[in-house]
Amino acid sequence: NDKAIELCEESLSLKRPILKGSHPSVATSLLCIADALRFENRFLKAEPLLLKALQIFENAYSHDNKVHPQIAACKCSLGMLYYCMGNYRESHFYYVNSLRERENILGITHISTAQSMNNYGGLLHTAGNFDQALAFYSKSLRIKQMTFGEMHSDCAGTLNNIALVLKAMNRYQDAMDNYQDAIKVLKSNFGEMNTEVASTMNNMASLYVAMGNIKRAQDVYKDSLHIKK
Repeated sequence: NDKAIELCEESLSLKRPILKGSHPSVATSLLCIADALRFENRFLKAEPLLLKALQIFENAYSHDNKVHPQIAACKCSLGMLYYCMGNYRESHFYYVNSLRERENILGITHISTAQSMNNYGGLLHTAGNFDQALAFYSKSLRIKQMTFGEMHSDCAGTLNNIALVLKAMNRYQDAMDNYQDAIKVLKSNFGEMNTEVASTMNNMASLYVAMGNIKRAQDVYKDSLHIKK
């Protein structure tokens, strides 16, 4: 991520002497830097960059009759940032706005709309709104499967999210089915010794504990540890 930040900052330094500070291309670089900072948990540094990027995009495209996709993307990034910061009120505001705008601009079956659905589902899950979270996760999964195919790696993360919600709802067998599907997708894309496989197996082992099957949980935990080594 340090390299990503360095490259984005270099790009920004090259743009500034040529372009005005209010040019959308400058905002794109700010967005790139902020997202990289978020991955490093440097939230307070990322926040003003994202807010500045959003302001530039909104000013640049204010003459349009509809919201520009870059505005929706920036709001999505702000929603993710505030979620990571634990500021769920602000996260909800930006997630909902991003989702509505993407549905209007790109359509309800666009992959970027699916991303917003998945993100919003995560917020609802955290808030304990399990039925709504499951609905948004399921919509996101259907779009991904329709766009990429059922065995695409992007589907695995949403399958895992669905399983986590189902576990919270005490729908253990349904959760297990989704974990198994997620592991099958991951193994198909990355092989059996991948860390994402191990992480999903950890979640599955936790589910076995909740189901009272301690012996099976221990076996799955051991398999997961073997992959991580």
